[in-house]
Amino acid sequence: MATDRLDFDQFGFAIFNPEYEPAMVRFHEYGQISHTNMQCNEWDKVFSHWERYSKQINNGKVKSMLQNGIPTHLRSQLWKKLLGSEELQAASHFSYKFNVCAIREQLVDLGVSEYGGDMAIIELSEIESSQSDECTKQGYIDIMHIRQILLDVGRSYPNHKMFMGESAEAKEGKAALFRVLAAYARYNPAVGYCQGMGFIVGMLLMQMPEEDAFWCSVALFERQKYLMGYFDNSLMKIQCHAAVFQRLLRQKFPRLYTHFEAIGLQPLMFITPWFLCLFTNLPCWDTVLAVWDRVMLEGITTIFSVAFAIMTVHGEWLLQIRDLAHLLPELLHVPDYVVKYETFLPIFWETNIEKWELDSLMAIVQEEFSQPVTKTNRKRRHVSENRPSQQRAKRQKTAASEPQSMFQKFINVFTPISQKVFLENANKLPSVSPRRDIKDVKVRWRRNITPNKNRTFMPGTRIDMDSPSSCDVIFKTPGSKRLSVSVRRSPRIAQKKLIPGVNTPSTRTLVCSSAKVQHSFKTFHTPTPLRQSQQKGTTKVWASPDIEMQPVRTSHLFDD
Repeated sequence: MATDRLDFDQFGFAIFNPEYEPAMVRFHEYGQISHTNMQCNEWDKVFSHWERYSKQINNGKVKSMLQNGIPTHLRSQLWKKLLGSEELQAASHFSYKFNVCAIREQLVDLGVSEYGGDMAIIELSEIESSQSDECTKQGYIDIMHIRQILLDVGRSYPNHKMFMGESAEAKEGKAALFRVLAAYARYNPAVGYCQGMGFIVGMLLMQMPEEDAFWCSVALFERQKYLMGYFDNSLMKIQCHAAVFQRLLRQKFPRLYTHFEAIGLQPLMFITPWFLCLFTNLPCWDTVLAVWDRVMLEGITTIFSVAFAIMTVHGEWLLQIRDLAHLLPELLHVPDYVVKYETFLPIFWETNIEKWELDSLMAIVQEEFSQPVTKTNRKRRHVSENRPSQQRAKRQKTAASEPQSMFQKFINVFTPISQKVFLENANKLPSVSPRRDIKDVKVRWRRNITPNKNRTFMPGTRIDMDSPSSCDVIFKTPGSKRLSVSVRRSPRIAQKKLIPGVNTPSTRTLVCSSAKVQHSFKTFHTPTPLRQSQQKGTTKVWASPDIEMQPVRTSHLFDD
């Protein structure tokens, strides 16, 4: 169909006749989002003093402005500022124009052109099958990557006027998309090209010039905050994020998770296309741009907020679908009424997934991928982490089974039975319960050692028995003498002047044993913010569990 006979919406997507509408339909009835001169002037002020405002990104200044929207003509400037692409270009020795010339030289050697289209793909397939040595020169891109890029260029936004048809604008848009992707394959030969990159680069080309789009792509693909490790042949990071999403779905939407399991729908079936395209396939393009505004601001964790916002809006309707054949297409192709700008964006900005929680779950998933837990290992881990009493009993049994000397056997003959029972009880460490009567526990500090006031301890770490932070806990057992044992204590409990030794786990059993234990610890110790009705004066800034686990200074405990 000739593009000169078609109409296009304000974002450049073709408006087809309803009778011939393609399967991948785009929404075209966009509302007019107007921005006052005051808002434009405020954004200009932010750009002119970016060094100052960039430090306030975590404080919510830029985020609050983004929630109100950004003018279209300023979006490319904001994205470049948030990505730091201009600084990256200035610090790099890689020249985009020089490498584009090198790519064209390679294409000339192959006898194809960046404007070749399908004919170039056929010729490259023949060269690749013949295993010719024409492209084995140093610095040349692999023929397989060039052919795959040309294939995916035609699949990226086929309904957008910049890549649609055989018009001059479409040919130049496809060639620009090819050049940016091929240049990145030269920039990072270890990654080369991976399917899915075309959607990201194509979206950038709609917003900014070609060279700016390349450096923004480099910032996105090379930085840990964004898409580093996301596009490779194994797609391991996407699989890990899909597993994290499955855990969060079971936690936040248990009804939906149970419903999906009953029907036989695995979250991997729909979450992989979501994450691979990074929601650029949503029908409402204004929503896609708003989502990517937040991606540029907060990083890759935003995709989880998008996914759970969709579940929040669309969840009740999904629960009514009882057939897998109807449920899966509803998730793969999200309806336009679900992600309309006016209704979806408020819920999307209210949906927040904490970074520490994602990192913690990511560590659990990676641990399970690297070391699959069998039934035997699970039982061994359960005993070692959660049943220290069994381990202690095993050690006592081993010690008791050791052969005794003849002198010890001779002593045992003349030892009274009551004294044997007392000695056995004295060698056992009595269990301490938080419900134990306070009268049965006494604390006696060791004053004969000079305390070190500048010493710091990590919560849950084992404290030296000879240090002033350790103490003697005196237990009164019925029918026996007092037993004095040295126990570990937590500086946090000591600061509150509670009973030391009560529920004070060690580093091995609490923090360092496994990623799952760390996640449970952080989840339990995450403070809950107060409601507005409970706040008085200034709002308290709540710290993450990682900050709460930093070393605690205990010098005030030893002040006279």
